[in-house]
Amino acid sequence: MTLIEERAKALAEAAVRSRERWVSAVLGVGGTPSDAELESLATIAAYRERYGVTGHEPLGGEPTTLAQRADRTSALLARSRQASQWTKRPARNEHSAEFSL
Repeated sequence: MTLIEERAKALAEAAVRSRERWVSAVLGVGGTPSDAELESLATIAAYRERYGVTGHEPLGGEPTTLAQRADRTSALLARSRQASQWTKRPARNEHSAEFSL
């Protein structure tokens, strides 16, 4: 893992620990993120730090430069991957248990 990746992961972990609202906007409420979810959060956290995003929206406002637009696209892809993984996650209740006979 590179120093940049370590920093992005640390930012994501700190955001999860402090229950930042942008994390809830990406993951939903509650639970501990999986490794794949944390990877998506790290991409978004790195974008937020680089471009000074401080609001509750995960990616803030519209990009102002071509570089920011490209980075925003990467962060949007991470968020999309996360959203598709989250919707595929099985429901966590007593009726979703699988039994084999």
